[in-house]
Amino acid sequence: MLTSTAGAQTTDSLDWQQARFYAPPKTVWRVGGAFQPKAWLEVGLIRHKVQWQALGVASFGPYVSTEFRFTKDKFLLGPKVGYSFGATALGGDISAAYYTDFKRGQVVLTPALGTGLAGFVNLLYGYNVRFGGDRLAEVGRHRFSVSANLNFRYRQRGIRKPVSVN
Repeated sequence: MLTSTAGAQTTDSLDWQQARFYAPPKTVWRVGGAFQPKAWLEVGLIRHKVQWQALGVASFGPYVSTEFRFTKDKFLLGPKVGYSFGATALGGDISAAYYTDFKRGQVVLTPALGTGLAGFVNLLYGYNVRFGGDRLAEVGRHRFSVSANLNFRYRQRGIRKPVSVN
């Protein structure tokens, strides 16, 4: 005769489907490039926050950067502010920039969506909504960009939010 022993398992106060782990926000370099229709380079800083959960890794944060372009006869500059985000294979960005050749300028708002690696690297398509000022030929309506948030030393701090069990 075989007897079975049934043991009760204690309830874990953490629901792993809803658990989230955070790394503290960190200011890191943001680098990239864009084609709109001419090539531009970008350098800036992002306040990058990383989060892990059951569905994957996500990262996001506000940034300030400058886009620039050199031509034979002029130097073009585009200081900008924005917010970048990414989750698993999706990426996005919204930014406002002021492009100038120091004789004329133009404000541009750019929402962008595309693919990426959890917000660390994004490949995006954006549509430039231009406001006032002189139209700069180097800034078109359509924009393809790649950006990288250089956050190599983030640490999972173990901040987790338990779900209450009733």
